[in-house]
Amino acid sequence: MRLLHTADWHLGKVLCGASLVDDQAHALEQLVHIASDFRPSAILISGDIYDRVVPPPEASSLLDNILSMLVREVKVKVIFIDGFQDSPDRLSFAARLLENQGVHARTTLTGSVAVELMDEHGPVRIYPVPCADLPTLRNFLNRPDLIHPSEATRALVQKVRAAHPEGVRSVVVAHTPCMGGQPSPSEPPIPPHSWVQPALFEGFDLAALGYFHKPQSVGSKNVQYSGSLLPYSFDEAGQTRSVNKITLDVRGRLRVEPAPINPRRLLRRLEGKLEDLIATSFDIPQGDYLQIRLTDEVPVADAWGRLRAIFPNLLSVEHPRMKASLPLELQRPEDAAFFSEFHREVTGQAPSLSDLVLLGELSATPEPGGP
Repeated sequence: MRLLHTADWHLGKVLCGASLVDDQAHALEQLVHIASDFRPSAILISGDIYDRVVPPPEASSLLDNILSMLVREVKVKVIFIDGFQDSPDRLSFAARLLENQGVHARTTLTGSVAVELMDEHGPVRIYPVPCADLPTLRNFLNRPDLIHPSEATRALVQKVRAAHPEGVRSVVVAHTPCMGGQPSPSEPPIPPHSWVQPALFEGFDLAALGYFHKPQSVGSKNVQYSGSLLPYSFDEAGQTRSVNKITLDVRGRLRVEPAPINPRRLLRRLEGKLEDLIATSFDIPQGDYLQIRLTDEVPVADAWGRLRAIFPNLLSVEHPRMKASLPLELQRPEDAAFFSEFHREVTGQAPSLSDLVLLGELSATPEPGGP
């Protein structure tokens, strides 16, 4: 049985004011090609398909296009759940109609849970476990005693495992952080009482999980995070992203092969003095998304404008080492020499004669309330 596992697309993501929809489309086109070559029985999407509850129209259009390509052209089933960032109602729109076309949306705790696939060795049951808040889980499980979300998740997964027939291969799809996982800065913060132990998924041949943006296994090879579609923070610059090509043999043993996703633009973080960065700009790919940290210790005139003229995809400029050039207690520019030095630091030029004349006029102006 071949399965393709992906998660955390975050369609509609905005990074420092820049929409990443075109970058996400570029990445998802690669996923379609990977699926076409690998020919899986199903694609598993483990939540956080959208980046927010109300996604922009272009994100919804992108999801529609990709699902259509996967189902109509690649002819593969798609099974997905919601994540912490998704709206279950939006993702479940026309779910019954889409199920007949091979798109299985599981975003609520009602109705059928398992999706059964067949290969030459027999059935494989896929159990998509949707996200739900604590009151919903208490009501569904009839467990008013549950206090923490992790307890409710554990009870739900145990309920699924208990109903699974013995001797049949099993896969659980969920969106939850496991203890021992390596988080990334771009993930939505989740309180500690929502995390679960990876041992919760013992008994399943595969736990195809979402939440962690860095691809990894936690606890055992059977607990897999495919990672996010792209790096979504400059703290993740230089990291690679992939989808998992998974093969289950007749005994449910796994073979996991990451298939890399090549981004349309890389995230780069540069550091240095403004003039040095400008002088070496020909060595830096101008199409990539950039965050620049200036190491100048004095004010720099129009740093953003000068850098943006060279790097069209500059998204952030930081100047953490800049020291104040003016004492805070100085209220009036009465010293012409000090003013001239300050003017040169800020503008790069000495003040003109008219500037100095105006300074003299300001210095001669009496203080409010003075004689």
